[in-house]
Amino acid sequence: MTSPTKYKVNDDECLEFKLKAMARRAVAAALKDGLIKRPICCDLCTLEHSKLEAHHVDYGSPLHVYWLCNTCHGVVHKKNHPLNPNNNVQTSTPTAWKREENQIVSFALPFENFVVIKKLADKQKISVPKLLRGLVLREFPVDDDQINFDSEARRINDNTQDDQVKRTQDLDKNQDAMLQQKRQKLQELRRTRSGGMSGVENLFSEVPGRHGA
Repeated sequence: MTSPTKYKVNDDECLEFKLKAMARRAVAAALKDGLIKRPICCDLCTLEHSKLEAHHVDYGSPLHVYWLCNTCHGVVHKKNHPLNPNNNVQTSTPTAWKREENQIVSFALPFENFVVIKKLADKQKISVPKLLRGLVLREFPVDDDQINFDSEARRINDNTQDDQVKRTQDLDKNQDAMLQQKRQKLQELRRTRSGGMSGVENLFSEVPGRHGA
């Protein structure tokens, strides 16, 4: 029986995940406390949506977000988009992770599958979460040699003056790009609406007895 492939995870990937999680929790807490409000119109397409998603250009500034619909949120995460966080300098933020840290995962299972897992757990006299945790750890082991563990807090980027200047310039460019996209979208909407009105007027003009009324 061959042993499972060991997966590679490095220190920077762990820190990046932690930073993103911290930013998302900060937004959720600010919404709950009423410090920020979720708008009704997408910042990119300017259309109304029932629920908008918070998008971070800079995870180091967690409450500075763009509110985007699901479609636009997918667009801005494309490789070369100016609002993709990978294309922007991130504010230096003290972030650390520890090897003994755990990540809580919650998910739904079909009921019949849960019953099977519950029977297996009962047979081993352990809880369902403990059974599933053991299965995951055995199926997806991590190659410990790939992890450069650092017990002290690290900064994602050096907080230098040059970085701050570049970040300001990049944000200005991003805002200009967003405004341009909004203008184009509004122009398209106006053309669509005016084209629709012309079509309606043409239909009315073809109705018998309409002329000379």
